[in-house]
Amino acid sequence: ALERADVAGKAVVAGIRPEHLRLLKDGEEEVSFISGEVDVYEMLGSEVLLYFDIDEANFTAKVNPRTTARPGDTVKLALDLEKVHIFDKDSELVILN
Repeated sequence: ALERADVAGKAVVAGIRPEHLRLLKDGEEEVSFISGEVDVYEMLGSEVLLYFDIDEANFTAKVNPRTTARPGDTVKLALDLEKVHIFDKDSELVILN
């Protein structure tokens, strides 16, 4: 288990793969989510990638191709916190994987 002392006072970088983000459905309650405006919609065969920025951080989400989200739309994306990776910003070493 990660102890708070492991990251206390350190600048960290968090990362999560696009397939570990999913669009929240209307009325769905989720504790861990991010919300942002879609900048780019990219159809790649049987999947769609949505690109957006939140507070200077770039995000890409791999979503169902039937999504109605388009550039300019604000979407909420659930995070699978078990899939988040944390890195020490200075050394780039893994803190939590």
